[in-house]
Amino acid sequence: MKKKIEFLVAAVLLLCMAACNKDSNLRFSNADVKLYYDQIKYLNTNLKAVKVQVSSNNEQVALAESQSNIDINMILVRGVSIGSAVVKGQWNNTVDSCKVIVEPRCGMFEAPCCFNSWGQPKSTIQSQEKRSLREESENSLTYKGDNNKVSSVVYFFESDALQRVVVQLTAKAVTDVNLKHYLFERYRFVSKDENAYCFENRYDAESRIILWVSNDYGIQVAYTNDPTIGIDDLFSGSSPIVIDDPEARNEFYGNLEKFCKEVDALIP
Repeated sequence: MKKKIEFLVAAVLLLCMAACNKDSNLRFSNADVKLYYDQIKYLNTNLKAVKVQVSSNNEQVALAESQSNIDINMILVRGVSIGSAVVKGQWNNTVDSCKVIVEPRCGMFEAPCCFNSWGQPKSTIQSQEKRSLREESENSLTYKGDNNKVSSVVYFFESDALQRVVVQLTAKAVTDVNLKHYLFERYRFVSKDENAYCFENRYDAESRIILWVSNDYGIQVAYTNDPTIGIDDLFSGSSPIVIDDPEARNEFYGNLEKFCKEVDALIP
């Protein structure tokens, strides 16, 4: 008798699933989704009470996970870093996909053209860099900033081989509410040492990106692939931020402290 009841229950469940899924071809509710690196969005499907197999073709950009119950089947899409990926779902030999675009919160400056150019001569950087050249010396190329929040972008060379790049921001940059997201939405956080935050390129683990905050120099971002360079040497050649008005200077220091707390809150 017990076996007959179990058989009947299983049969009823199958009938319910069949009724719920009259259209057995998997379909996502959206053909594309846009989100930020720290956001989650859901895709609905036309199927219920079934486990849809999902995957992302670029997990450096977005992750996907199937969540199902008797009422609905949803695909959870989680942003990781800026870029695009395709989330694909499969059930019962039917397939559907959705393009996922992770958009930037902060586009204050274009990343230096250094990740594929370490060890290259100045002529290579000059052919790639689109900013306006401000000054050239034997061991450096200094470019104008992208806007009034970026003071300069400086490429440093040793024996005409690119060693590091320093982006120096102006005092105005610290008031940008989205600046704290700039590195997190592009790179992978690694560690923190006082007011120096270390990241790595998701596609080039040898490249380090260092965010450094100080009262004298404000906010700077350095790029290098040499792990032996210390903070002092990494940011040598930078120019201090001069604020003559005492009230404005104290406000700047307060904004820097607030910025560091906001960055700390984003550390995974």
